Amino acid sequence: HEVVRTFSGVNLKDYGGVGGVKTVSIRSMGAQHTAVCYDGITMSNTQTGYVDIGQFSLDNVDLVSLTIGQSDEIFQTARSFASSGVLNINTVVPHFDGQPFHIVAQMKLASFGTYNPYLMYQQKISDRWSAAVNGDWMISNGDYPYKIRNGKTWEEDIRENGDVNTIRGEANIYGDMGRGGKLSVKANYLNSERGLPGSVVLYSQGGNERLWDENFFASANYENSFSDKWAMKGNVKYSYAWSHYLAYDDIYMDGKEEDYYTQNEYYASAALQYRPTPRLRLTLAEDFFINTLDATIPECAYPTRFSTMTSLAGQYKDSRLTVTASLLGTYITEDVKIGVAADDKWRISPSASISYKLFEERNFRIRASYKDGFRVPTCNDLYYSRVGNHNLAPEKSTQFNLGFTWS
Repeated sequence: HEVVRTFSGVNLKDYGGVGGVKTVSIRSMGAQHTAVCYDGITMSNTQTGYVDIGQFSLDNVDLVSLTIGQSDEIFQTARSFASSGVLNINTVVPHFDGQPFHIVAQMKLASFGTYNPYLMYQQKISDRWSAAVNGDWMISNGDYPYKIRNGKTWEEDIRENGDVNTIRGEANIYGDMGRGGKLSVKANYLNSERGLPGSVVLYSQGGNERLWDENFFASANYENSFSDKWAMKGNVKYSYAWSHYLAYDDIYMDGKEEDYYTQNEYYASAALQYRPTPRLRLTLAEDFFINTLDATIPECAYPTRFSTMTSLAGQYKDSRLTVTASLLGTYITEDVKIGVAADDKWRISPSASISYKLFEERNFRIRASYKDGFRVPTCNDLYYSRVGNHNLAPEKSTQFNLGFTWS
């Protein structure tokens, strides 16, 4: 999130103290309209609709980029076309210069009892295969001092219930199979416990909530360029997310409220690219994924969501002009174990962009883009028994951007 703050047009929100949930929204459209892609794989949360970018560590990140509206990169998953903006996070790929392995170890110390050790190990297996593992542990008391005005005087206090204890780990295998293409396999794990500080009012902080999270995903990516004209890529992913929420208050029965949530996602994507000429390329991508949600809240519907997305995109690009257009088709159907499932949802979403370089000798460009999209209601919106509404319609988003760049 330290890097994301520097992007223009971005609103970064931080909930819950030092270890709080951190979300990204673009031009005030809400975090649910911003996709987060981690090494080309779209992260998701069917319960809330937004992704906590605080779960990723910068120590293993090579590049962070942000796309608003229509992207010039059309050879990607269909899911990447669905959002108003995409935050792309690319991790470090091992490069060996005469050494068969690399080791990186570091220790960060900060205020408020913060400790963050990190370890990365990269190993060259053969001329075409390599592996890498990394992990870090962050622990912090989060007990920072603050001041609050009380009439004409200032009261000093220490923030309570802001502690965090997070362990992250990741393992990667990279393979170059020559004309057989490239393969990468990833497994990522996170376990955290954190306090959720309450609102600060005079003589009270209300920090009586805690949250436990356990996230895991495993993915595989395959790419192959068959010729100068044809290329393909495929992705598969399984993800698991478990959370435990606990709050103490006299308003609850037995003096506490305790909820458990479990999510699973099964995801597959295939994309094909065709270049009839050096300046023109066409892509077709198909995504299919299944999401499930289990919860201990009263009358949980136990929904299962089936989603298919198909994108068709084209791009013309020469030394001065770039024109891109895409069409995304989305179909979503749901099933529930208890109650009535939401209606099926189907939509066509077009987008287009144009970029022109005014001067041959200077990189001064004028850009314009249009994108029509929508956000499907989350499972909380539809099935959370305390606030659920099965009649919610998809939330539409439309963008028109005009600007210039000079470098």
